Amino acid sequence: EALMANGRFRIAEPILTALLKNDPDTRTLLTAASYARSTGDFAKAVEFARAAVQRAPGDDSARVALANLLAASKDAKERAEARQILWELAAKEGTYREQALQALAVAPELSGEESARVVQLLEANPSPGIKDSLLASDLRLQLHPEDAGKIFDQTVARWNSSKAPDLNQLALWLNLRGQYERVLSLFSEDRAFADNQLLISRLDALASLQRWNEVETLLNHPDLTIDPSVLESFRARAAQEKNATMDAEMHWNHAISLAANDAGKLRFVARFAEASHAEAVALKAYEQLAKIPQFAVPAYRATQRLSAKAGDTAVQRSAAEKIAGLAPDDPNAMNQLVYLKLLAGAEVAENFEKAKSLAEKFPDRLAFRVTAALGYLRQHDPGMALAQFKGPPGAPPVDWQRTPPAWRAVYAATLLANEQAAAAAEIIKTIPRSGLTPDERKLIEPLR
Repeated sequence: EALMANGRFRIAEPILTALLKNDPDTRTLLTAASYARSTGDFAKAVEFARAAVQRAPGDDSARVALANLLAASKDAKERAEARQILWELAAKEGTYREQALQALAVAPELSGEESARVVQLLEANPSPGIKDSLLASDLRLQLHPEDAGKIFDQTVARWNSSKAPDLNQLALWLNLRGQYERVLSLFSEDRAFADNQLLISRLDALASLQRWNEVETLLNHPDLTIDPSVLESFRARAAQEKNATMDAEMHWNHAISLAANDAGKLRFVARFAEASHAEAVALKAYEQLAKIPQFAVPAYRATQRLSAKAGDTAVQRSAAEKIAGLAPDDPNAMNQLVYLKLLAGAEVAENFEKAKSLAEKFPDRLAFRVTAALGYLRQHDPGMALAQFKGPPGAPPVDWQRTPPAWRAVYAATLLANEQAAAAAEIIKTIPRSGLTPDERKLIEPLR
């Protein structure tokens, strides 16, 4: 478990294999499920979790683990099974009742009747925590959008006298739902200066309302004790909104410098810069975060995501290479790198073999089959490319509307190569051009 937590899957594998040979107990089976999920073998993860439940049917920790896995499945029947397990856990007193209710509250396929039932169960608690209360409010907003104002008012009235931790959660919840004026009336400016998290929520609300003069007034307040890197980030955003480009650049650079090697501060600056549409700054902050070993992989993944949005495939590929180097046992990292190399037409023969191997090992992973299809296209074998989209026996048909634009582009290119131009054109109609990199756009250029 310690090795897995540190991404050392290759060293963990023989230890886990030995444990599984010797009448594995529930904990070992759940560890194996976690290992399988972390290394991309979802079907095997479910198999181990089911074995854990069969071995100890009364162990709710095993049932929760199985439900969490099934809830992430692409199979509607497995997701329904996950909800059934969660309903059973929610109906009994015990350690996992609250966790089950919270998981049900965010399940995407609840019926209106089920949502109402979850609200009832969450509110039945005589002393609910703020997390349960906010989840119940979210469900009520979904069920009765016409009563949104009333629901927000009731939620604020229930928690506006809370102490800092709960008040911070309430302010964050309101900001995320666009209730900026309610955040500003939730607590006084003096109260905000007594708690930096509240002050950040107030600044967020003012920024979202484009009230930059008030933002600057707060930033210049003599009692300000907010972290300097956060302070400089807000100053940069304010300058940016006023088109003071040089000032914005100076403050962004200062924010990154002040964050230094503090992972929490660097992540704040990077995410805030990304939300502020200062992508170059975000990339710079993530680059600095990547120098901290335990945060390197998530930092490179963020770099990959940002460079993909910008269409910079060279930076994207470089980040993918670093992720694959840091996590050599992660098939997802390998697949992404192979995909980008095949997309660029680099080392096609070698990467085609890797793509084919991953697709054969994980036939239920559409992402891997998409990469294999791209490999077959690069090898001028359109028939085998098309075969990749059939999936393993019993697999449900692909709902292309819900897939990433890049996957649709590869599928459309495959249809086109198989002289199915009309079908390819229908898929291409669903692809937002902004969602593709230049290399991905080239795949479907003949029909553009």
